[in-house]
Amino acid sequence: MNNLLLPFKYSCLNLSPFYQENKLKQLGWKLRRYQNWEDVYSHADDKKVMIDFANQAIEEKTLAEEYLSNIHGILLNVKRWSMDKENIEGMEPEHQKDWDFANTRLMAIKQNPSVAIKILKEVYPGEDQMFTDVGISYGIARFLIAKLVSGTLKSIDTYSKEEYFESEHDDFICMIFGENANILEAKLLRRASSIFECCEMLGLPDIENIEYPDFQQVELQAREVVFTAQGLSKDKFLEVIKTGKIVNVKLNENHKYFKMIKATGHYPELERFLKAYALASIDMPASQFEILEDFGFYLSKRLEDV
Repeated sequence: MNNLLLPFKYSCLNLSPFYQENKLKQLGWKLRRYQNWEDVYSHADDKKVMIDFANQAIEEKTLAEEYLSNIHGILLNVKRWSMDKENIEGMEPEHQKDWDFANTRLMAIKQNPSVAIKILKEVYPGEDQMFTDVGISYGIARFLIAKLVSGTLKSIDTYSKEEYFESEHDDFICMIFGENANILEAKLLRRASSIFECCEMLGLPDIENIEYPDFQQVELQAREVVFTAQGLSKDKFLEVIKTGKIVNVKLNENHKYFKMIKATGHYPELERFLKAYALASIDMPASQFEILEDFGFYLSKRLEDV
């Protein structure tokens, strides 16, 4: 993933237009405190970068754009350090909801391509021929990236499907960024060769060469379960999140039991059990959700002793 685009994934980071004068000055003072903190460096020259960025932020009240990629990496490591001082690299800070939305759907599409058709049928009913013409991979990638950008920028999407799917790449990126079409992040994505390169730059799965079933033969039906492994808090073994018909089971890759299962080759069996667990938890009444969270805490503790 391109470091300049990390704010699209992590909620603890800001895109360049969100650094107003006061917020920029506060960041400058923070970086002056962090400049000798080697644990949070992400590049060899980070100390100099922090000094130069802070000086420009505090004294000139301007954003040193050329250093922003490094600054994102530093601030991400600060957040990871706050989660677990002993395992900074293994921790995964909270994601932007719209990035998770795009990521889980693209992962579901890789394991079951008909999911792409189900999504497009739901969002654009009766438009079978359009997506047969432009390509399903192309259509779903554009839809998800547009949602990610508008969600992160907190902008309103008012464009027609024809503008979304029939415009040239540069016009499409300018369109979804709207009044922010000339910010650093937009310029970077405009230089991409295709919407699929944009996915790669945003840390999202590649679906360019997937073969799809016939658009008209796919029906809207069951939920899809997607598994992701990342560093969760110490008291969690897993987290179940449902968005639409996609259920994302997040597993704590730092958990002792998870590491043991991976090492012994029994991960497929674990996935089968957790798929049933996830769907059962989603079926539970909302009033019992707190009970399930408590159970998850005790389950994590017990699994450490297995």
